[in-house]
Amino acid sequence: MMKISSTLKASVFLLICHFAMTGNAQTTEQISKKFRINVLTGLALPYGELGSKHFNYGGYAIYGNSSAIEGIWQFCPNLAAGLSFSFSRFPFDENTYAQDLVNSDPFMDMVYMKSDPYEVLTYTTAIYYNKSIWKKFSLTGKLGGGIMWAQTPDQLFNATYFGVPNRGYKITPSRDTKFAFSAGIACDYQLFNQVDLSFYSNYYLADMAFGFKTPTTTYVRKLTFSYINAGVGIGFVF
Repeated sequence: MMKISSTLKASVFLLICHFAMTGNAQTTEQISKKFRINVLTGLALPYGELGSKHFNYGGYAIYGNSSAIEGIWQFCPNLAAGLSFSFSRFPFDENTYAQDLVNSDPFMDMVYMKSDPYEVLTYTTAIYYNKSIWKKFSLTGKLGGGIMWAQTPDQLFNATYFGVPNRGYKITPSRDTKFAFSAGIACDYQLFNQVDLSFYSNYYLADMAFGFKTPTTTYVRKLTFSYINAGVGIGFVF
């Protein structure tokens, strides 16, 4: 992951340098702004069931981080179509869940737990509407849908009952893929003729169902993934 991240950062830096040096030699009219690539990074903010701390149905997710890349084709002055890929991670609120678990079991004195984060991938397509608002500033809105893949956390528990340590148990990750709705808005500032600074917010929604197995039974846990990815990015216009 570090090698991929370093390569991506280096590529973005080189692209910015290239456009900064060549952009001043071209006018806006000379540039065919039909294609755009956005590289985005920011926070991942869970809402609804995913971020709820309700013991019976909540996901206990807390804010994490996200990254995304999208390619956009401008097929008329204010309308465009695009494809987007995003990756989000939501840490699990271990302390709150452990306390709720103890409160729900009258025989449990305490529990120690270790949890990985939720991981989410989205592959979406959307229609974009963009409009210049003032000088070098423009607004873009999008509406679309696609596929969401999500994985629940890998979790380890060690509980104590009436002062006697109990053997630990583990909940392994479960995965599901569902249709997802997406929408977003961005404010872009033109740094150079072919480079924009983007402040964005994207919303995703999907109803997931995760299957689990125990020594005696199997069950399905339904959880609605509703979250916002918000942050900054760089847009390269071709």
